Amino acid sequence: MSAFDRHLGHRRHFTSGDLKAILEEAGYEAISISAAGFPTFNLYRLTVLLRGKKLINDADGPPEFLAWVVMMVFAFLLRVGLPNSPWGWQIVALAKKRNG
Repeated sequence: MSAFDRHLGHRRHFTSGDLKAILEEAGYEAISISAAGFPTFNLYRLTVLLRGKKLINDADGPPEFLAWVVMMVFAFLLRVGLPNSPWGWQIVALAKKRNG
């Protein structure tokens, strides 16, 4: 987990198994759980990790020009990541409420 994740209030990252267990405990049936976002989200996450605490300053104030350009490029590219790939680092679930 990056310093930026903690700054945003994230407490942990989940695996597909974690997400399935949470859904089932809450009374849902997991229809599908997949890894999404490859390759763009993976590159974004690597950039966040490499930028470290400097990204917090970028988010809280006016970013350096290069950081701003990178953020704008990722804002566009995050829309074109693969929705289901074995290499995706973003976990997405489709679930339905169980009867009873």
